[in-house]
Amino acid sequence: MTLVLEDVLAAVSQPESQMVEFKLSAPPRRQLARLIAGFANSTGGTVLFGVGKDGTSGTGRVIGVDAARTERAVIQAAQMIDPEPVLNVRAFEVDGRSILAVRIEPIRGVLAHTDGQVYVRTGTFTVPADASTIFRSAEVVPSEPAVLAEMQRFSEIIAKQTQLIEELRAGQGWRPQLTWALISALIGTVLGVVATVLLG
Repeated sequence: MTLVLEDVLAAVSQPESQMVEFKLSAPPRRQLARLIAGFANSTGGTVLFGVGKDGTSGTGRVIGVDAARTERAVIQAAQMIDPEPVLNVRAFEVDGRSILAVRIEPIRGVLAHTDGQVYVRTGTFTVPADASTIFRSAEVVPSEPAVLAEMQRFSEIIAKQTQLIEELRAGQGWRPQLTWALISALIGTVLGVVATVLLG
């Protein structure tokens, strides 16, 4: 889907939603990767960088952003996601200020993961997916309650491991962080394979 200025301005004039999020600037890469993965695992959507929220109406307010720098951050964050989602990235000028619009296409047939965790959109939030959310987002109804219960248990284990990895990573140097990054990637790969098999 091609991004056009008219659609961007229409999105700015509305509050945030399941499919639109405003960002003043690019957050840290891991957080940005989670945001992109959440949209990709849901119905897709658009993130508008350089747009803030009006305090009373909740609609967008153009602030402006360094579009080139933000685009680099978005591309780097997308590369942290497996499988890497399809993005449509375009900069626009509005009243002399730059907005970077990033349209994230939904992924079908598999679940994108980053840092060993699957994320989805729930309203205006990006959250870790539990088993029921994974089934709903994939539009799959398990044939047996035992499958849903097992997937729920598995997702809770992954969420706890991801939190532990984050805590350990925060207090260590680059070598231990690299080790934990590799462990995270392995966990993410296992989660992706198991989820795909169960949803298949």
